[in-house]
Amino acid sequence: MTPGSDPPDVSDLLRRLHVVVIPMRVPFRGVTHREIALLEGPAGWGEFAPFVEYALSLIHI
Repeated sequence: MTPGSDPPDVSDLLRRLHVVVIPMRVPFRGVTHREIALLEGPAGWGEFAPFVEYALSLIHI
């Protein structure tokens, strides 16, 4: 995205989203695989790979 240009359409970005599952060579705290989202956007490729197992520990109620 260049300065002054419109942001990309979300539906276009979702079409370029790829989810992969990668096994871990060494388990970490019971986690044996990682789910990773790869996204091809206007500025190149990006990734998002949170530990979903930790989601509840990050929420403070």
